[in-house]
Amino acid sequence: MLCLQGTGAPPECLYRIVPYGRLIEMLTKRETALVSPVLWDDPYEAAPLRIQLTHPLYRDIDGKVKVGMQFIGEPVRAGTWSQGGGAIRLIYCQSWTATPETDTMWRAYSQSKDGVRLRVKTSRLVEAFETAWPEDSCFLGEISYVPREVIDEELKDGKACYRLQVRGGKVNDVHGLGWIPALTRKREEFRPEHEFRLILIKSIGHSTQDWPKLMFQFFDPFDLVEEVTLDPRADTLHQVEAELRSYGFQGSLNRSGLYQGPDYNFWNSTHPR
Repeated sequence: MLCLQGTGAPPECLYRIVPYGRLIEMLTKRETALVSPVLWDDPYEAAPLRIQLTHPLYRDIDGKVKVGMQFIGEPVRAGTWSQGGGAIRLIYCQSWTATPETDTMWRAYSQSKDGVRLRVKTSRLVEAFETAWPEDSCFLGEISYVPREVIDEELKDGKACYRLQVRGGKVNDVHGLGWIPALTRKREEFRPEHEFRLILIKSIGHSTQDWPKLMFQFFDPFDLVEEVTLDPRADTLHQVEAELRSYGFQGSLNRSGLYQGPDYNFWNSTHPR
């Protein structure tokens, strides 16, 4: 496991908000999903690894279709040929955050007010992740946040992006290391997330366009999840507690106090009787 971070050691704990139903699936199926970057909402994430380099094709007078070759006669256009995108089929990620909670996070990831926040020890999460994929490359990367113009400028050089896809997969005998900068960078608008990302880079890819966009990993929530916190707007703490305990969850369980207001009532002990 290579632990890549930009500001020092990783935090002691990481957090992730998931729908309550997803937590129940973890408790019953003992698995969690990693997602292909092609499913991410932000089109700027892992952008250099998505670039397709398209070449014009020509038919020469000898009848052969050529690209980038010396021609005998006057070439005639015969379509195009695209390269690239193969690297993205090897990569699966899962997002966590070092920030315990913000109002924005609850509203973004718990829109139906049924989300729960999981808290795990970073070291135990990393160990479980690496153990699940012994034949592949596993990384924990801290996301850096840059202006959009930085990524736009990089994407102007399509050939360089294609070379990154082909040659960046192995650096110093570490498979996938060259792709980590592209996988741990987002635009500045996402900075409040303070994201840490589990990154799985498979050693063997898929040759067809129809490849699995999710990769499922064994995940023991009873061992890894040390605290479950309900959405601060939820009013089902006792019901949830009874259900989770019935499944055998023994970790800490509470509701976020983010929206718990001050006590506005005061007893005036000096008022005459």
